[in-house]
Parts: sequence; structure tokens; C-alpha cells
Amino acid sequence: MRIRRRTGHSDEVPASALSDMAFLLLVFFIIVTVFSPRIGVAVYLRPDAKKAAASLSKGEKIIFEGRGKESIYYKKKKRDLAWIRDFLQAAVTQSSKVAVRLQLDREFSYGLFVGLADAANNAGVSDFGIEGRSGRTSP
Repeated sequence: MRIRRRTGHSDEVPASALSDMAFLLLVFFIIVTVFSPRIGVAVYLRPDAKKAAASLSKGEKIIFEGRGKESIYYKKKKRDLAWIRDFLQAAVTQSSKVAVRLQLDREFSYGLFVGLADAANNAGVSDFGIEGRSGRTSP
């Protein structure tokens, strides 16, 4: 039996190097891309949050009360998370050492607690903790 050998080229396109080329092109375009450092985000603080932060005395602890599942109070007024973010940012701008304490009910929402902690962290609060209703600080 005689075996015939193919003498022509195949019609398939070799695709083994295409992934390498795609990666190299991606690296090339990332390197040559120009990023503009002048573009920024405008931040507007709520005027009532700025006023509340301005009324803080030096060294005063900021105490937020978490009542029920999703109610946050500051000085007996119900506040939302956006107001608290603006308030903490204005307070840290005014004084570098800001102490925040949370007094939370047992059924307070964990997600809202994380939002409060995130707001304090992003504002640059130096002292953050949780107090029980009796005033005892937990670690």
C-alpha cells in the first residue's frame, strides 16, 4: 500500500500566536495612554452638615445612635448616611483629631454599620469605636 503525502498548504489560520499578540497590544495601549491629572471630582458638602461640624467644640466626641434597624440619630435628629459622610468630612477638615462613637441597638442593620464605618474611614477619623448604652466601650 502506498501512502500519499500532502504537498499543499492547509487552509487553517494558525491561532496560537493571536493571544500573545492581543496581550502585547493591550500592554502597548496601556503604556501609551495619556492620563490627565487635572480632571477631578467636585465635592459639595451640605451646608447644614458644615454648620453642624463648625459647632463642634475641640475634643468633643461625636456620638451617633443607631435605633431600630435603619435609623441613625445625631443629637436627637434623624440623619441619613450621606449627611453623616459630609458631616464627618467637614469635622475632620476642621480638626485633625475626631473621635466617633456608635451606640447601636442589637437589631441595627449590619450593612448600615459598615456604611458608617466606611464614612468614618474615608473622612480620616482618627478614633472610631462602639459604645454600649451604658457608655462602656467595646473593642
